[in-house]
Order: sequence, then C-alpha cells, then structure tokens
Amino acid sequence: MLLLKIFYREFKSHWNMIGTDVRMRHLPFVNSYLNIVLLMASYVIFSVKIGPALMANRKPFNIKRLIQIYNFFQILVNTYVFIGFMRHYLPHPAYDWFCMRVERNDISKETMDLMHITHICYLTKIFDTLDTIFFVLRKKNKQITFLHVYHHTSMIWASFLYHNLFFGSVYTDIGHLNSFVHALMYTYYLLSSMESKIKLDSWKPRLTEIQIIQFFYYTIKFGSSLCNNTCGMSYGWMCALVTQNLFMTAMFCNFYYKTYIVKARKIKKVD
Repeated sequence: MLLLKIFYREFKSHWNMIGTDVRMRHLPFVNSYLNIVLLMASYVIFSVKIGPALMANRKPFNIKRLIQIYNFFQILVNTYVFIGFMRHYLPHPAYDWFCMRVERNDISKETMDLMHITHICYLTKIFDTLDTIFFVLRKKNKQITFLHVYHHTSMIWASFLYHNLFFGSVYTDIGHLNSFVHALMYTYYLLSSMESKIKLDSWKPRLTEIQIIQFFYYTIKFGSSLCNNTCGMSYGWMCALVTQNLFMTAMFCNFYYKTYIVKARKIKKVD
C-alpha cells in the first residue's frame, strides 16, 4: 500500500509538471503527454499488428539503398550528438559524476547549448523507430521482438520525461553514452549492407556486449547516485531507473545467450 501511495504521488507530481519548463516550450515532442502517448501507441500497434498484417500477402520491399542512406545519416547525427555532449555536458560548470541538480531557472549559455544537444538526441530516439518500420517492409518479423519494441518505446518515453522533469540532471549521461553506442551500431549496419571485404562476423556479438556494458554501467552509475543523493533527486525515480537498467541488462544478456552461445553450441554438436 505504501508503494502504491508513493507511485501515485510521484505520478501526479510529474504529470502536473509536463510542459511547465519555459525553456522547452518551443521544442517539438516535449510539451504534450497525449501526443507522445499516441506516438508510442501508434508505433507499437503498427509494428506488432497492422504492419505485418498489411505485408502478409505482399512481397518484401527492396529498400537496401534507402536503409544505407538511413544508416549513414544515423552515423552522422549520433556522432554529432556524442561530440556535442563532449563539448557541452562534461565541461559544464555543474557537472558531477555522482549527482547533478535539476536547475529549471538556469538559462546560461552552457545549459542552453546542452539543451540543443539533448533535444536532438531525443529526436533520434523517435527517428530510430524506422528500424522497425524497415523490418516490417522487408518482412523480417522475427526481428520485431519484445526487447526490440520495448527498448525503442521506453527510450522515447524516457527522453520525454527527461526534458520535462530531469533536464540537466545526472540522467544526461544516458544520451551521452548511448549516442556513441548508436554511432558504432549504425556503422556496423552500413558496412554489413555494403558487402565490403571487411570481415564483420565477430562485430555483431561485440556490439551486443557493448550494449550490455552500457546498461550495466547505467545501473552502477545511478545506483551510486541513489546512495549518494547530494542533489535532491527523487528517490522513486532513481529506484525506477536502476530497476529499468537492471532489467535491460538482463534482457540483453538473455538475448546474447540465446543468439550467440546456444547457437554456437548447436553448431558444434552438428559438426
């Protein structure tokens, strides 16, 4: 009962704060909960139900060139975002590895430059859903897993909440590291689609390992912030974030085990 009361209090508080940060009012996809819920719901329904149903009696689309352009664009944008974090996040006067306060009245140049980068990072999370749309159009339905859809949806919601509740806080670190990981991922996707002479077989499991390390790092970092909460962050949201990253670590470990370890054992048995 106590947990339900805490959850209700936190939910009511964060709902009332949506769209109240005057620094964010001109930014797309930030000020309306209804719009972001409709966006996420449309993505999930199309990916899981409508898209596969529409493609059921159709041949897969040949969109190789389009995907290559998309991958190249993702490399450029995520590299730009990562460099932006290096320039405006790490050198920020308020930067602290353990904890950073939310300062809603901070309109300094350093903070507004950081907001520009975090918002582009947020937009890339929406743009990332094209990964799933391409799976649908190519009839790669086996790749539209619960982990895949959940990850994309949760990143959109988390980015929305960040800009309304936690902008400039220690949670900024998520976008910083994630943009670097995504630049690596889309580089791999681009090279693998170009039939280059570079041997890429060993790259794919390494990318999953990097993602596992990423989520485990978040768990350690925000767990440390939870234990050393000198900046007055909500304990409820901190616990939720640590739990979320533990969950993602476990999910990616499970994917890694089934995809690379179990399959490798089966191949050895056949040989």
